[in-house]
Amino acid sequence: MRRDDVVRRARRGATALLARRAVAGVLVALAVMAGVAQQVLGQPEEYTSTAVVSFAPRADRQLGADTLEVLSAKYVAYISAPATLRRTAAETGTDAGALQDAVSAVIPPATANLSVSATAADPAEAARLANALGAAVVRQSAVDVNLRADLVAPAVEPAFPSGTPPRLLLAAGAVVAVAAGALAVLLLGRLATPSRSGPRGLVAPRPRARERSRRGGPAAGPPGEVAPPRRSVR
Repeated sequence: MRRDDVVRRARRGATALLARRAVAGVLVALAVMAGVAQQVLGQPEEYTSTAVVSFAPRADRQLGADTLEVLSAKYVAYISAPATLRRTAAETGTDAGALQDAVSAVIPPATANLSVSATAADPAEAARLANALGAAVVRQSAVDVNLRADLVAPAVEPAFPSGTPPRLLLAAGAVVAVAAGALAVLLLGRLATPSRSGPRGLVAPRPRARERSRRGGPAAGPPGEVAPPRRSVR
């Protein structure tokens, strides 16, 4: 067989091997991307709306800023109380258990403003729940001898879902899928590379040493060792 034929056959084999590795990498990338897309697109969209209630001391009370902040903190616990949630659920026609998981309240440091947030699958429902809870706080403050509450910023329907946008998650998933496919190609290349070591990690003899042994000459020893002189039989 001519040398050109051998070279062409070797090139065709190498091309076919690279093509198989590329196909495997693409399949791995598609599988990862399909899993990411299923997780991202399978999650329902949720909307969060927030109402802000402001607290102030009553006219006959002289309260400092620190005292006002301490007294208004009790309304955070009032929002999450089971009695408040059951009453609000009955007013809005929602489930009390679902309302407990969908509601949060916080007072930022150094303020007397209560932010009441509600999350729902429908933006109008989220705004309605947040306003209902804000109104509950205002009603409760009517019997407070120290503070009065006003709904200064009613909740409005959010225009966009809350959380990370799905497009950003899909873009991140595409990057992970490409990286997984490239890693699969590299691992296949490492596994397909023949090892230069023999069984049990023994290094195979060098070609020159094997050739000399066939000719009857001394085998090459370790580097730096001088081979013994060959004796002739007379």
